[in-house]
Amino acid sequence: FREVLLWPGPGILHISAHCVSTGRSQVVVFEELNGEASMMSAADLAACGPWDGVELLVFLSCSSEAFARELTRLCGLRRAVCCSVQLLDRAAHLFSSTFYQALGQGRALLTAH
Repeated sequence: FREVLLWPGPGILHISAHCVSTGRSQVVVFEELNGEASMMSAADLAACGPWDGVELLVFLSCSSEAFARELTRLCGLRRAVCCSVQLLDRAAHLFSSTFYQALGQGRALLTAH
């Protein structure tokens, strides 16, 4: 993950993962190359930085709003797109497709979704 943050690029980081509550906080669940689950808190993910090249975080995961808010606070990010309810894979794919197409056509961030 850290390697991705070091790549030069357009400044958009897109994360699709499962977001689950541990009771006190939320964690994201990534799948490792060996198929095992790896859970990370917002602080764990923030520590993967540097985040200074990220201008927009697109975080598509069920009920990811609280996690995205904490991550943007920890990393000093100004903009994030996240989900406040359950998000089905098909809906995430459709959103991503139309959102990035709208951005590519020059639409403003607030109207691209």
